[in-house]
Amino acid sequence: MVVDAFEREAPAELYDAERARAAGNAGEAERIARDALARRRHPAAHVALALALLDRGEGEQARHCLEGLLEVLLEGGVSREESPDATPASFGVLPDATLAEATAATLELVGSLEAEGLDRAFEAAEVEDELLVRAEDVAERVLDELPAEASEEIVPDDGSPFATRTFAELLERQGHEAEAALVRSRLADRPSGEPAGPATRVEAPDALVLATLESWLENLRRTAA
Repeated sequence: MVVDAFEREAPAELYDAERARAAGNAGEAERIARDALARRRHPAAHVALALALLDRGEGEQARHCLEGLLEVLLEGGVSREESPDATPASFGVLPDATLAEATAATLELVGSLEAEGLDRAFEAAEVEDELLVRAEDVAERVLDELPAEASEEIVPDDGSPFATRTFAELLERQGHEAEAALVRSRLADRPSGEPAGPATRVEAPDALVLATLESWLENLRRTAA
């Protein structure tokens, strides 16, 4: 039997799932979301389960869950007998009339979250090159605040991401010639091919994906209210 997966009201227990996840209990959040999916399929339940799985480090299962959600959004329904983390191949095809009705309900429910909107959301979540912060950029700002009489304490330890030729040049530019010479000396002793300070991202991609999914879940709730 195919059921309508796009009833306007989201399962109330999903709020408990999100509260449990926010409190750090991803296992309980997963249990609640799976129970909700077993009783009634709803897009918000798929998202809640995917978030819980991501928090638990189950990226592959979360991917299957989101693929299942996409299939629900495209097909408009799913067999009640399917398991919550079923792969897309297990979803059936609806009759044309039922599919048209479900598609209309889907568009009304998800609003701006149609395929193009979802693509834009994940594109916006990608870290741009200009958001990368190099150790040298931080070091230059720190050096600008240092008094001229600062001692060797400003010299980074060997292996530090600040121990680079660029940092030595910054020291020299600030009038710390002795400290710059010390950094260059340590660099000369470093084994060939050993990397000097890598760039670090302002925010991990996983965190951005989580934030995007959380925003999506909140939009689904507001639309269903």
